[in-house]
Amino acid sequence: MTRDLERLTSTEFDVLVVGGGIYGLAVAYDAAERGLEVALIERGDFGGATSFNSLKTLHGGLRALQTLDVKAAAESIRERRTFARIAPHLVEDMAFVLPTTWHPARSRLAFRVAFLIESIVHRFATDKPLATLELQGGRIVPKSQCHPFTSAPGVTGCAVWHDYQVPLAERMTLAFAQAAASRGALAANHVEAVSPLRDRGRVGGMKARDHLTGNELDIRARLTVNAAGAAAGTIMSAFGLPRRFPLQKAVNVVVNEPPGPWAIARRSPRGGLLLRIPWRGRSLVGTWHFERPHLPDAVDVAPQELDEVCTEATQLFGQDLRVEEVTLVHRGLVPGMQRRDGRVTQKREAEILDHAREGIEGAISVVGVKFTTARLIAERTVNLIVEKLGRPAVAARTARTPLPGGEIAGNDVDDVIRAAVRAHGAAFPEPVLSRLVRTYGSQWEDVARLASSCRAWAERLPGDDAIAAQVVYAIRHEMACTLTDVVVRRTSVGSAGAPHVQAVARCLDLLSHELRWEEARARREVEALERFYEPVRVDLKGALAASS
Repeated sequence: MTRDLERLTSTEFDVLVVGGGIYGLAVAYDAAERGLEVALIERGDFGGATSFNSLKTLHGGLRALQTLDVKAAAESIRERRTFARIAPHLVEDMAFVLPTTWHPARSRLAFRVAFLIESIVHRFATDKPLATLELQGGRIVPKSQCHPFTSAPGVTGCAVWHDYQVPLAERMTLAFAQAAASRGALAANHVEAVSPLRDRGRVGGMKARDHLTGNELDIRARLTVNAAGAAAGTIMSAFGLPRRFPLQKAVNVVVNEPPGPWAIARRSPRGGLLLRIPWRGRSLVGTWHFERPHLPDAVDVAPQELDEVCTEATQLFGQDLRVEEVTLVHRGLVPGMQRRDGRVTQKREAEILDHAREGIEGAISVVGVKFTTARLIAERTVNLIVEKLGRPAVAARTARTPLPGGEIAGNDVDDVIRAAVRAHGAAFPEPVLSRLVRTYGSQWEDVARLASSCRAWAERLPGDDAIAAQVVYAIRHEMACTLTDVVVRRTSVGSAGAPHVQAVARCLDLLSHELRWEEARARREVEALERFYEPVRVDLKGALAASS
């Protein structure tokens, strides 16, 4: 991927996508795949906002099945399977357990019906993932076997089902950016949309600002797609339209304690489902949705809010969750629905808004709600784009085409890892090779070759199985522009909690050399990385002294 700002301003595109989360990137990829000239801008890093702050799971729609919303459930089941097919190196089977009660929607009968419908949908699905990634069907477990719920009041048994976990969800989002670029789309991170350009009364693109240089850019396009996530309402207002939805803060916490073998689901007293999920040797707990409306940039989590989260988690999951055990707080803003009493609840369905119906030609907005269905909503959005541009209808291919790294052929990912160990075990430890395959899939050897070209680049980064070559690769090939891009979203060094100070120093050295940073820039980058880990207090200033 190349950050080509000159081409961004010298070309009139068919489509300009504003927003580089999973929805915007999926739209850009699908549109480019169908032969359109596409540009995308993201004010931060790709997948750096709400798309990063997720539970790292692909849900099959079980909650929709409990309310007999078969259509929504079937879409989630199919899309869950699609992700496993196009990016098998990034997904893993995860078992979930939820206690059943006498409540009609949470009873053993309700879950049996839900599991039956799920099995029927699976049976009629024609495109399947690799055999090793086929999920087991759901089942009901007697109360006597429902540890740790055997003594909980009102429990009649447990429902057990399987979904996919995406341990490196940030890499899944990045894969859509890479896929879009491989089809000719021009994507640029750290470029913020400021205001719409007008062309004979219609939206003709966006005036933007490059955060890395401060330069202003005019980006022209026949159609502008607003997929800006939490900022989507702000962009709508700039188009001249009222905001359509309030924003709700969503919070997950990463806890530094050994997880159990299951993902455990519990009903919150406030409504909704909370999950405690084993994740990379830690526990990921969430999602809490705060019921007051929030402004687009109001994502801070106050100390009292973190206390509230930890207290409720302790009550629900039976283990003491202390604030001191929290290594990372995921926080993002999601679209909601405002009730008459002023409280905000979760928005259930994505929306594709053609603003021509409201008198604003040349603009579409996409309001997404689930990571799992982002590709499907993007496909529908591009169907509309093709129609509005007057292009011949072309069927979407993104559900069948592997994402970069997803070309595993008939072999499962473990087979690829074993082959890597046989071929390169003398040069790299097995944990390093496993991490490379799980991160880059079929493209892992590109990083290995880079590591082989310089002995220092083959060394592990302190406290992690990532190697220095991954940092260099991220800068040269994955549009990593900042220290936070590298530490949090291109490598696993700091994506689950505060990184080792020496690892930050090594990343800083590599970035400074590759991008020619001065000391002042390096200091600002460390400060920005510290802010990422708020409200957990992290001091990384020692990385500046340790950096050469």
